[in-house]
Amino acid sequence: MSDFGKSGVASIEVQDEGVVQGNASKLDFTGAGVTATVVGDKATVNIPGGGGYPAKFQFGNTVSVPAGGTLQLQGPGNTLSGLRVNRAGNITGASIQVNVADGARSYNLDIRVNGVSVATLALPAGSSGAHTAALAVAVAAGDVITAFMVRTAGAGPSAFGEEHSVVEVTF
Repeated sequence: MSDFGKSGVASIEVQDEGVVQGNASKLDFTGAGVTATVVGDKATVNIPGGGGYPAKFQFGNTVSVPAGGTLQLQGPGNTLSGLRVNRAGNITGASIQVNVADGARSYNLDIRVNGVSVATLALPAGSSGAHTAALAVAVAAGDVITAFMVRTAGAGPSAFGEEHSVVEVTF
């Protein structure tokens, strides 16, 4: 354990992947395989973690896609504000499932990061089962992920009234 107070430094800024977490006067690095190095005035702590860990975030709604053709799916906490990720990672997969097949219209699950479409997953007319896709989309700490159902063919509201999507992010 390092005691910065004894060396004349009152506190040091602590960061997690570049995001400030606060200040401390002591640092204690623990855990299997953890290493710490100091170069110049910067300490780097390496915590081995293998290939990262996946987290699955659910988006959904219990209403039809309106005649206008676009419906934002509610994210975690049943809000439309989206999911703000707290660390860098990659969107590695997505799936979409609806409760009733819509034989007259086709849709895309549109995944957006900070309001920009980064991936789509097609839901062809007449299908209701789970459709999945492997993805590779980088996200940074602070990015906001949202999901939308967007009609790509046909007109009028959707025949289905429940949409369930999962977006997988590996950190």
